[in-house]
Amino acid sequence: MSVKYLKSKSLCPLPFAGIYIEPSGDVKCCSISKQTLGNIHSQSIEELINGDTAKNIRRQMLEGEFPENCFECYNKEKNFKNINLNQISNRLYHVGKLGTAPFKLYDNENNFELQQLDVRWRNTCNGACVYCGPELSSKWAQELNDTKRMTKDAMERSIDYVYDHIDTVKTLYLCGGEPMMMKENVKLLEVITENNPELDIRINTNLSNLNNPVYKMIKDLPNIHWILSAEASKERFEYIRYPLRWDTFLNNFKIIQKLPHKISLNMSWNILNAFGIFDFVDLMLSNGLHPNAFVLNRVDHPRYYNICNLPADMLAEIKTEAELRQGRLKDPFMLKYSYEAIIKHCEEPTMNMQEELRKQLRILDTRRSLDSKKIFPELYERVLN
Repeated sequence: MSVKYLKSKSLCPLPFAGIYIEPSGDVKCCSISKQTLGNIHSQSIEELINGDTAKNIRRQMLEGEFPENCFECYNKEKNFKNINLNQISNRLYHVGKLGTAPFKLYDNENNFELQQLDVRWRNTCNGACVYCGPELSSKWAQELNDTKRMTKDAMERSIDYVYDHIDTVKTLYLCGGEPMMMKENVKLLEVITENNPELDIRINTNLSNLNNPVYKMIKDLPNIHWILSAEASKERFEYIRYPLRWDTFLNNFKIIQKLPHKISLNMSWNILNAFGIFDFVDLMLSNGLHPNAFVLNRVDHPRYYNICNLPADMLAEIKTEAELRQGRLKDPFMLKYSYEAIIKHCEEPTMNMQEELRKQLRILDTRRSLDSKKIFPELYERVLN
């Protein structure tokens, strides 16, 4: 990788060194990309990473172009200032992590060496979060009677490929579904412990259960980064992340705080917790979470959960609160970026999908024996009245 490529704003290491495999069998360079390379049910991983689609992405980057399906990282790098962009741009994060790769790896569109691995073996999950679906949640699949999943043959071929290349992997991302419920991760961690124990591992978990083999193995590994999923507390947590329990999350959070590992909190900001996100941040700060541990992602799909379905006056109130909080943070913590993201999202054009939201909440209330009007009274008073 020559100096000009190291500094290139278009180049990302992942098309040259990363794979992301979805439970459906679709393969991408990373989970952020909108470009599918193909599906392992019809082609091998080797064929996909060496196919025309993958090569074209690598060629575009080498020529200084910006592949349109990678716009999310490019937009973040362009729009957010005074923030450590390595923490919000998947591209820059991996430039840092994989920057010591042999420079020649990034000199030719035909080159690929597996260094970043993100495999979602199954959709196995004990949560059915309101904005998720059967593709990434077996709980949702059970609720909707949708049982599509990766075939046994495709999974075995994926596993074989991963094991054959584990020695070159530098970073591993365990996600799901719920990664601590997947038996395939137990075997993967056994292979890592034996062959590559210093590997950087990020695990994205709902933290609902620590009594499992994955946790028992991962707690003793050195380079672990816990990415926790939550954006509300108490009954709001339990509605948004049905049927998980808030007390369990908080108790398990206190357990992993004692480990010598890094912790981040991935907050999915949506219309149900549009105002409550501030109280939730305060609560987690009071429980010892560092201001640099907060990561905010706006829910864009389903679109009726997007906060831009709030009326303009409510968005203005949220923006004002975020500006006040951002102004009180002197250091460029990730929490400062989260407030900046809130401000920018509140400036976007409003949407008008309130009726679709009302219908979906009615369905969820009936199916799950819940009461959204009681749990989110301000939403019904000011938006769904």
